[in-house]
Amino acid sequence: MPRGNTRPNPDPLSRAVSDVIRKTLQGKGMSGRKLSTQAGIGHSTGALLLKGTMSWTLTELEAVCAALDLTASSVVGEAETRVRRRGLHAVPGVPPTTETAANKRRPVAAAHMDREPGSTIGGEES
Repeated sequence: MPRGNTRPNPDPLSRAVSDVIRKTLQGKGMSGRKLSTQAGIGHSTGALLLKGTMSWTLTELEAVCAALDLTASSVVGEAETRVRRRGLHAVPGVPPTTETAANKRRPVAAAHMDREPGSTIGGEES
């Protein structure tokens, strides 16, 4: 079993998430240590996440957002906006989506509406 940090290096989106959360902490006058305690993550992990030197897991992001009374989607949305303003790709090698392309996607719920009653998705009954 691998030892140490096996997470990938933080990409621009992960670093932008850290920026958004740090700014929120400053606005609330809360310390990173207090946030880590409230979110149930280790203080050293919390410090690395807030510095932007460690990639976020969804579990950590959700716990931190809950402690700050935010939604993960609002934090990631703000982070994506910041990354786009800087002219960077959120994930290296993956081009950003455009508003036009995003509007053409069908929501997951809409894809399920076309099914026959009693049909299955991925082998599970609905």
